[in-house]
Amino acid sequence: MPMQTTLKPHLSPERKSAAPEFAVVWLPTGGPATVAVETEQAAKALAESLGSSSAQSLSGVESARQALIRSPVAHLLIVYPNPERLLAEAMVSGIEPSEALQDWMAEADLLLALYRGHRRRISLIEAEKAVANPLALARALQERTGAHLSALPRFPSAQDTRAPDALLALIANQSLQQDSSARTLAAELEASSLLLSSGEPLTADPDQAFQLAMKAAEGTRNSVSEIASLQERLQYVEKALQDTRQQLEDAQKLEQDKESLMQQLKAELDEAREQAESSRSSGRDFEQDNELLLQQLHQVQEELETYFLDYTKLQSKMADAQSRLQEADAALKEKNKLIRKLDAQKRAHEQRAAEKAEELKRLRNSRSWKITRPLRGANIFAR
Repeated sequence: MPMQTTLKPHLSPERKSAAPEFAVVWLPTGGPATVAVETEQAAKALAESLGSSSAQSLSGVESARQALIRSPVAHLLIVYPNPERLLAEAMVSGIEPSEALQDWMAEADLLLALYRGHRRRISLIEAEKAVANPLALARALQERTGAHLSALPRFPSAQDTRAPDALLALIANQSLQQDSSARTLAAELEASSLLLSSGEPLTADPDQAFQLAMKAAEGTRNSVSEIASLQERLQYVEKALQDTRQQLEDAQKLEQDKESLMQQLKAELDEAREQAESSRSSGRDFEQDNELLLQQLHQVQEELETYFLDYTKLQSKMADAQSRLQEADAALKEKNKLIRKLDAQKRAHEQRAAEKAEELKRLRNSRSWKITRPLRGANIFAR
């Protein structure tokens, strides 16, 4: 059942007369439980920092639309999860990537349609970015609405947030990038959301800012290259692991066949011994038959010894295969760990590059840069 809580933020004195009411919304209302819970926790922490002791959910985009109609002065803060994280967690729950992508696109389309019709009354916030930088979130809310948070949101610790599997995260990223409609929706959703910059001061030297941005971009490219290389190694390790497992299964089957054959030969040997005993009691007329049976017994014994040696060698091979399988499993775990680490570095580099590019753009568009343009031209001419 949809519910709504009206929040009263603390505003700066100059904007107090135009104070809007706030309602915090989190999406999705369904989907993977882990993502839903983490997004809900982030939204409640944000609501509490705005001055409310408790926050209640607006269930879905349609309920948010009705809330705008019921309260003409309300401002909605809609907290939504990262789409790649949402798709990865859906795959963990057994949902096909294509099905999860279509579900996300449907809800994202409704959310953006609502935002386009009420741009001044809605602020979109990605949960992971808000949790990662609460100070930037406070600044962005102040710039957009004039509201001052009574305290920084007490978001869940990053240690309490379970990172998605690196392989599933890669599949989720490829699903978004390969579908042009999904890629467009994701780009529009990010562009429509609050810009959470780090708040670091601009550098006075644009060339230095450009160099920093280029270094960040180069770090991102290197991370992508390393991830691709690790993916190739991961595929090789997985193939080797599969081959080793197949060899182990074949060896186990061969061992079962050997044991069955040894039991059969032992039964034949017992039968031959019984026949030999019976032949000896019949007299000299059966001496030739006895000699033939003895020869057969020796032959059977030799075959048994041969099979026993083969069985011993097979056990040694099985032990070696088991050791290789354990080594391959350990290598696979290490590669997965490294991929997750590089993926985190990639996101950090990308965020750093975007921030530096934005800093450079603001500096070149600033009034001081335009005013000092003749001085820079004079310096260049003097040189």
